[in-house]
Amino acid sequence: MLPVNEMKKLLLKPTVLGLVVILLAGFLLFFDLGKGSLWDWDEAIYASVAKEMIRDGDYLSLHLNGNYWPEKPPLLIWCMALAYKMFGINEFSARLPAAIFGWLNVILIYLIGKRFFHHWIGLLAALLLASNLHFLIVSRMAMLDIPMMFFTSAALYLFWLGRKEPWYFIFAGIAIGLSVMTKGVIGFFPLPIICLYILLSSQFSLLKHPVFWVMIIISLLVAGPWHIHQVLTHGKTFTDYYFIYNLFTRASSTIEGHTGTIFFYLKYVFEHFFTPWLCLSLLVLPLSGYKLVRNFKKDKSSSIYFLLIWFLVPFLFFSLAKSKVAGYIIPCYLPLALITAKLSPDNLQHLWFKRFLIAVLVVTAAEMALFHPLHMIIIDKSPEVKQIAESFKTIKPKIIAFNIPPNAPSFYFNSQVRHMGDLAQLDNLLLQTKNFYILCKSRDSQSIRAHLEGKCNLKVMATSPTGDLRLIEIKLMDSNG
Repeated sequence: MLPVNEMKKLLLKPTVLGLVVILLAGFLLFFDLGKGSLWDWDEAIYASVAKEMIRDGDYLSLHLNGNYWPEKPPLLIWCMALAYKMFGINEFSARLPAAIFGWLNVILIYLIGKRFFHHWIGLLAALLLASNLHFLIVSRMAMLDIPMMFFTSAALYLFWLGRKEPWYFIFAGIAIGLSVMTKGVIGFFPLPIICLYILLSSQFSLLKHPVFWVMIIISLLVAGPWHIHQVLTHGKTFTDYYFIYNLFTRASSTIEGHTGTIFFYLKYVFEHFFTPWLCLSLLVLPLSGYKLVRNFKKDKSSSIYFLLIWFLVPFLFFSLAKSKVAGYIIPCYLPLALITAKLSPDNLQHLWFKRFLIAVLVVTAAEMALFHPLHMIIIDKSPEVKQIAESFKTIKPKIIAFNIPPNAPSFYFNSQVRHMGDLAQLDNLLLQTKNFYILCKSRDSQSIRAHLEGKCNLKVMATSPTGDLRLIEIKLMDSNG
């Protein structure tokens, strides 16, 4: 057995502490991952698309409720489908790939901090990211943002290594291609960051490396085949939605109610996910800002300026874009964590800053130990839909989600789900089928009953425990009444 002094030295080694932080992050990311229910928007959509992929056996063209779904590429959907085959179709399987990528992000930030600066910087940055509540919550959801964050971050790290050893550019190209296959054309984001860094640091010699251009070619070879297949198979249906609507329309106009000012992301983070670490980041950047500007000409190729470009390009782009979605900002957390971790020790000569840093560490440790694992990181956004669906797994007729999002019902019921918000649509449906189910809010059930009275028999099949949601069976009366 090791002596006490030797044990202390071992436990205080940066590598050991880094392993502790990584294991702690793993606990927070996988703790009760399958508990709760899916968020009835993007998370339930992706989980339902993967479910239909398994059911239909079509692994190239994605479908939602039986209809072609050209919104996103399939990489995360493939991962979810694989998890379904291994662990069954459930919340845990749907969320597992994103949680794994979240964990990989924590490992990656430790490695970047260690390579760019020092063991302790990597450790501090990993702790910062692992204690970020916004990052933790989205990592525990079946969403695209965290996998894309990993691939874009890996691509930029590999590019940085490729400046000295150009063969890393090959792997950077693969990572960029996988980023595109995760979330679409926006996955090419590492390229403008790389180009701006080369321009500002005057490292034009990098452009003379043939392997640099091979990086771009490889990214196209990784992402190209699926996109070409979709264009050849679905033509304008794919290009209009996937490219024009998803990329240009989202950037140039407000869609789906996702609006906000240029300060949307700062305001959102402060209101929903304010943590001591964010306060530290906002304090460190102004304190070190003058020194960074003063030293830019002397050391403009250094890693700290690369990280600043890495953070500012996506942050400013999404802040200026018309459509605002909270998840867009998540990839910025990794470079921001590294910047904060690097600049914090530079201000330790100030006694008040030392005290503030200690307070941040204590509050964050208490927050992670007492608060995060209890309920804040458990996602339970569709409990009523789940509870009703568990009693009616064998329903075969169509289900109508009336005035409620159809995505969680699509996942939890073994039936196709259509969304309707107009009573006249029910009349048109009765011309096509004599029997279907309506899932609706209790307040809407009265208007539905009044509208269909005399034409249909209505039977309440289930009511949620809170009484807010009802499943109603609709049967068209025969001509004899």
